[in-house]
Amino acid sequence: MRRLSFFLLLAAALSAQQPDPPRVYAIEKARIVPVDAPTIDVGVIVLRDGLIEAMGPSVAIPADAWTIDGFGMTVYPGFINARSTLGSPPPRQASGGPLSKGPEDRPATTPWLRAADVFEASAENIDKWRAGGFTSLVVTPQQGIFPGRLSVLNLGEGKREALVVEPEVALAIRIPEANEAYSGYPGALLGRVAYVRQIFLDARTQQQALRVYREDPAGLERPPYDRALEPLIELLEAGKPALYPANTAIEIGRAARLAAEEASPKMIVYGAQQAYEEAAAETLAQRKIAALVDVSWPKAANDPDPEAEPSLRTLEFRKRAPESPAALARVGVPFAFYAEGANSPDDLLDGVRKAVEAGLSAQDALTALTLTPARLYGVDDRLGSLAAGKIANLVVYKDDPFEKKAKPEMVFVDGRRYDAE
Repeated sequence: MRRLSFFLLLAAALSAQQPDPPRVYAIEKARIVPVDAPTIDVGVIVLRDGLIEAMGPSVAIPADAWTIDGFGMTVYPGFINARSTLGSPPPRQASGGPLSKGPEDRPATTPWLRAADVFEASAENIDKWRAGGFTSLVVTPQQGIFPGRLSVLNLGEGKREALVVEPEVALAIRIPEANEAYSGYPGALLGRVAYVRQIFLDARTQQQALRVYREDPAGLERPPYDRALEPLIELLEAGKPALYPANTAIEIGRAARLAAEEASPKMIVYGAQQAYEEAAAETLAQRKIAALVDVSWPKAANDPDPEAEPSLRTLEFRKRAPESPAALARVGVPFAFYAEGANSPDDLLDGVRKAVEAGLSAQDALTALTLTPARLYGVDDRLGSLAAGKIANLVVYKDDPFEKKAKPEMVFVDGRRYDAE
């Protein structure tokens, strides 16, 4: 018993003597790719207290810095998964909830919820995505038609609150499956599309009524409070985007028509796998609609019906979907990447590599993983590129990150180093 107590005390003493991780790093002799500025062929980048302190070809290394030899390595901004369901509760199956009779019942509508408030990801999953070079996620709620607001989180350590970069950056819109947890109106696809349009019309009407009432309430009936509309009015007034599902060319056209209506907010479509069709890409460009491209590319089922012959259009879709990012780049549509079915960062990056093989430039692919998602969500003053004063989210490679099987050497999140093993 005495021996056990001695070893326990010894272990506690040794643990107490472990030094805290350095708060100041300097990576020297490295190639640095800021993304929004010219590449520095050989330079130094200094990180202090979670931020980039300095960067350039001739930056002096501080005396208190932990110096890392970056010879033969390239430093990039940390990758951003532009739409992730990691840590977000999944959609529920129908449970016999109250019957909705019309849009006034606000079915499947909870826009006041924020993904950051319910984010529950295991340390193992966070470690896995960080080891793949991803330093930030844009997490979306996923229950209902208006499930809530997306949040930007860093993939560091600590409590949920310590990971949040921005708690609300966009509104999520979904066209859910019929078996999700609500019943009644709107039960059909066209009804759900119509409901999205209706609720934005209601929000604009409520916004105007409140403006008139607040300017001079005397003699006016007070507009009724609507919990579902208040967050939408905030979104409209702040100019933040709404994410709308549009994967096929038909759905992209539907989203463009909705975006053209006066009541609609700024729109970003997600899916966009059929943007290789010229009319679809041109529609997005004309309407100035950005896209989040799902790089979980379509493929045949693992156990297909041997008697079912896929149509020529289905075969074309499977073959040409990876061409969509290049088609968007050609017409100047801003786009970022996510992967609906990804179980790991390798799945997402493999999808990006297929897009590069299908004609997308490596520079455009890198921008779509870093600066573009930061810009779309209004956090490019903190994330998405390398510059003094920004959050120290970095990924360091020896190889080209778009080469097959390329792996990061190290990753920094909020200035803290993680070896990518």
